[in-house]
Amino acid sequence: RDWEAALIRVWVPMLFILLAIPLILGIVPRNYFYGFRSRRTLESDALWYPVNRVAGALLALAGLAWGTSGDTVGLVALGVAILGSAIYMSWLVARQG
Repeated sequence: RDWEAALIRVWVPMLFILLAIPLILGIVPRNYFYGFRSRRTLESDALWYPVNRVAGALLALAGLAWGTSGDTVGLVALGVAILGSAIYMSWLVARQG
């Protein structure tokens, strides 16, 4: 049972952080498997890269929150990361006209 707790407490947050790094660096091209995917981000590099940079940063923060504060805070932070990315995408779309 201790290994299960360690898996959730250490490895899951570490996975979030590792997955976030390529998104933050802007090296993940548009695709259907990895990144913040929506109809709009998949249609445009002008949306894909900035939205995924923000999504990656928020995902990394969620991983840090999960690793330092526990499962409940981590899950809430993950939800905030997803919602924050969607709000940022909506703002960019509105700004582009």
